[in-house]
Amino acid sequence: TWDKGVRFRKSNGQLVIDLQSSVTYGRNISAIVKSINKNVTYSVGAASGLRVAKVNVYIADMKVQ
Repeated sequence: TWDKGVRFRKSNGQLVIDLQSSVTYGRNISAIVKSINKNVTYSVGAASGLRVAKVNVYIADMKVQ
């Protein structure tokens, strides 16, 4: 189940993280997802000491300004 847009799973001693996010229409989704992936992988790995095998980012909503 999702808890506030985040789900953690452990597979073979490594973390798999699923994130739901929303973006503003017109933004570069690819760049946003790459940035989220890099930052989450580093931050969670450094804080937990576990290897983050994968970060899946799901765009759940697109907002229009």
